[in-house]
Amino acid sequence: MPPDQPESSRGRKRVRNPVEWKKNLAKRRRNMGEAYVSRSTGRQVQARVMRPPCADGCYDKIALPIVTVLHREFWAIGNFALQNAYIQKQVCKKPVKRHRPVQEPNEARLRSCTLEYTLAYADQTYTICKKGFLAILAVSETRVRTALKAITTTGSPREDKRGKLIPVNIISDAQLERAMQHIHKCN
Repeated sequence: MPPDQPESSRGRKRVRNPVEWKKNLAKRRRNMGEAYVSRSTGRQVQARVMRPPCADGCYDKIALPIVTVLHREFWAIGNFALQNAYIQKQVCKKPVKRHRPVQEPNEARLRSCTLEYTLAYADQTYTICKKGFLAILAVSETRVRTALKAITTTGSPREDKRGKLIPVNIISDAQLERAMQHIHKCN
């Protein structure tokens, strides 16, 4: 290789950033309802905003300043499990009041319970419709459904077990230390 040309550099293995807060920044911002850059796609995701009011007038029933406070306080929780617990507390399962006669006797009934959506502010509880509840909290119907599925038979919320398993291929600190000592001893 000629002396005036620099030596070609080989690629380096990427080193993970040891700072914990940078690693979970997107996750924390998503849980807070703020805008963030997706770690998987790299796209900018917009912040959570309240959706337009429902046709039933739930925003008028509660008043717009209170609606904005409820939205802001829900997303200020910042913890997915605690937000689910909040949803579980505000949505109440009640038995269906009236069953209409079924045309086919072998046909199963469609619903066994009705969901009642409430929001509480300053010792006052407001009963609102489903669309209004989803619009105020800016959550999807799936989020509410999965939060309600996580309630145990006693009524307490079940722990979310995602991301808490220990990987099978993890190297213990003792093994890592022995490997480092072996490398230093050989050099």
